[in-house]
Amino acid sequence: MADRLTFCTNSHHTYTLEESLAAAAAAGYKNIELTSVPGWTEHVRRDATDEELAHVKDLLKKYGLTAVSFAGHSDMASDTGVAEFRKALDVAHKLGIGYVTTSTGGHDASSSGSLDEQREAFLARIRPLCDEAAEKGITICLETHGGLVANGAISAELVKLIDKPNIGVNYDPGT
Repeated sequence: MADRLTFCTNSHHTYTLEESLAAAAAAGYKNIELTSVPGWTEHVRRDATDEELAHVKDLLKKYGLTAVSFAGHSDMASDTGVAEFRKALDVAHKLGIGYVTTSTGGHDASSSGSLDEQREAFLARIRPLCDEAAEKGITICLETHGGLVANGAISAELVKLIDKPNIGVNYDPGT
């Protein structure tokens, strides 16, 4: 995915998916990160029907865009968050998207426990998720969002600890 500038639909948090895709295309983007963050920006619902996913594909085609990433942010330090992330993996797979971004949990008050406890919980969960994602041809990208992935150096160290070929960092300069 070298040299791909990608527009994340979360930038148009209050707009519809079609409005976001139209604006991205008008600005000259060719690659899109579709956002699916329940309770925040849900341009693609994690429980979307096949018909809804077909509509997403139709919109991408209409605007000449390629979905290269899926924003599936979840609290990966909790069982509930992991269940939500599995849904994001499934939707990305159905859409043919090979990268799913997420935070780790541990970046704000939405995760319980100390950062050390969150790190332990995250590490216990992420390796099996990497295996599940690999079966679908997906790479998990940890987005820098404070806490466990506060900056590039901390994130790179975490990726080394996970030690899976399909884990990486999505560096978000806005955080």
